Formats: sequence, C-alpha cells, structure tokens
Amino acid sequence: LLDGSLSKTLELTSNIQKSGASFISVHGRTPRQRREPPNYEAIREIKRSLDVPVIANGDCFSLDDFKRIALLSEADGVMSARGLIRNPALFAGFEHTPLECVQKFVRYCVQYGQTFSTTHKMVFWMLESLLSKSDRIVFQSLLSLPMMLDFFQNRFNLHFDFEKMNTSDEKT
Repeated sequence: LLDGSLSKTLELTSNIQKSGASFISVHGRTPRQRREPPNYEAIREIKRSLDVPVIANGDCFSLDDFKRIALLSEADGVMSARGLIRNPALFAGFEHTPLECVQKFVRYCVQYGQTFSTTHKMVFWMLESLLSKSDRIVFQSLLSLPMMLDFFQNRFNLHFDFEKMNTSDEKT
C-alpha cells in the first residue's frame, strides 16, 4: 500500500494493470506500518477494482492465517514469505516444520554448496518453534556443519547419510 492513501494505491494498481500485468501482489501495509497488522480490507478494495488476479501478502504464518486472509481480502491467492521460511510445509497444513523437511533442506544445502551461515540461519528459523530456549541458545552457538549435524543427532536422533544423498534424491 502507498503511504496514507488508498486512492493513490488504487490508481497505481489500475495503471499497473493497464500496462499489461498478468497479476498484482499487494502487501497490506506500508513500510511505516511494519509492526501493525496488514489491511486486508484495502486489499479487498484493490481486488474489486481490478480484472487481473490479486495476491494478498502479509502475516501468513499458518494454514488458518491463509484461510482468514483469503476470506477477508477476497484475493485470488495468498503469498507468504516469513511464514514459509519458518515452515516450508505451511500450506500442506503442518503447524511446525517436519523434521524430514529440515533434513532434506540440509542435504540440499550440502549438495548445492550453500554456505554454512545461510544454512544455519534458515534451519534455525525452521526449528525455532520446536526448540526450547536453552536449545535455541545452543543451536545459535554452533559454528560448523559437523556441529549442527551432531546437534540433530543428539536432539532429534536425526541422521544424515550423505553417501546415499545423490542416488535417493534422483528418485524423489
């Protein structure tokens, strides 16, 4: 949304549609409203004013959020950023990231050469809701992939067999 004016936002989105956009994604708040809830009613007004599909964005962290946002905004779709980073299985209805998802993500990070710092940060977000405060502190202190793999083995009894990684991923 543009600062302070739904009418300016409606004019902008109309111009974007006229320029040939096949869909428009709308984040339901301005940068200054970062800590406020998104304005799904404004997204609904934008949706009603356009002929192209509108995708609502903002604060989608669960399947229930998805349903609520879709209902309130009347959008053609709902987008999630932080919610999917924290739980890539969100739209499949999982309340927390399944450990198999974390395991597969780590295997892909290793297979495709992702840096440890990026892998560590993403995995922390995926596991945050599953870890106690003390486990989160321990996890944040891990300095290497072997340390992270040891943590998985000790905390979740989760093992990584990188020898079989390439052959099993080709089948899935």
